Order: sequence, then structure tokens, then C-alpha cells
Amino acid sequence: MNKKISIIIPAYNEEKYIKETSSKLKEIKNNEYKNLEVIVVENGSTDKTYEIAKQYANADKNFKVFHLDKASAAIATNFGAKQASGEILSR
Repeated sequence: MNKKISIIIPAYNEEKYIKETSSKLKEIKNNEYKNLEVIVVENGSTDKTYEIAKQYANADKNFKVFHLDKASAAIATNFGAKQASGEILSR
């Protein structure tokens, strides 16, 4: 059995990239590695990063999105790690 992998994505003003990244991870989860969890920690973006990531979370229970106000990438990553349920963590 494959171990569960949690991918943590700290995101600040990533509107331009978050959709493509989420789509690729969803494709991997659906076609190659089913035991995958994606955690996006949006940290004070002024663009639509959170809204776009939330669309993926609403469509797939293995995509989770959290919002932090003005957190650094390190704080966002650590927060995401605490939310993760995977045996393997990746950023």
C-alpha cells in the first residue's frame, strides 16, 4: 500500500500559478498516486489566490485550503505541516 503524501504549498499572491499547480497535482492524484493530500496555506494575498485554491478544495476533499494573515513562507509551511495527515510531507 502506498503511504499518504501531504504536499504543503505556502502561497502569497500566486494567482498566476496556483490554478496550473493545483490542476497538475489533481491530475497526479487521479491518475498516478491516489494517496495524495494537497494543503494550500494562503498567507495574506491581495490577489485571488485564496479563491482559486478554494475552488479546488470545494471539489476534492483531499485539497485543503487555509488562510493566515501576513505570515511568512516558513510559518505557513509549519502551519500546513500541523494540518497534514500524510506519513510523508513535501513542500
